[in-house]
Amino acid sequence: QEKWSNHFFLNSDTFNKKRVKVVSIAQGTVWIGSLLALNQAWYAQYPRSSFHLFDDSGEWLQVDKIGHAFSANWTATQSAGLFRWSGINRKKAAILGASMGIAYETVIEILDGFSAEWGFSMSDMAANLSGSLLFASQELAWNEQRIQFKFSTHKNNYNDAELHQRANELYGASLPERILKDYNAQT
Repeated sequence: QEKWSNHFFLNSDTFNKKRVKVVSIAQGTVWIGSLLALNQAWYAQYPRSSFHLFDDSGEWLQVDKIGHAFSANWTATQSAGLFRWSGINRKKAAILGASMGIAYETVIEILDGFSAEWGFSMSDMAANLSGSLLFASQELAWNEQRIQFKFSTHKNNYNDAELHQRANELYGASLPERILKDYNAQT
């Protein structure tokens, strides 16, 4: 009978079964909570439809694609770090982390596929894959992240009441909504 410590993904010197359980539960909880919050912030006020594809590759000056790559990369990085903490070796944690980045972003893309306003975007999926694979390839080649994303945003305040109201309708009034939706303010 194979022991946990001899399993493909484990480092027998540092593997901690309790930590693997904690990491798994924590990631599942964060996934569910964040997807519920995203549903409220992004999808709730728009009509749903049957699943469909949508080519948005020429829209939003590619800021949306960078956001997808950034999110997948960040998710992969955080997940891999948690797997490393639980005792899974670096290379295998990188593969698991990249898989988590791809999986999480795929769920978001499936939600887009059921939205009447958007659709499942193959170019978004390509960006999701590139962000996760950027993380994994660096871990596997260099054991470190030499190429990293940086993100900043600001909230525009409009003196014109009509512009202010329109921006709040498009991008939301709260800072979290603005960070998520206001591509004009992102770098």
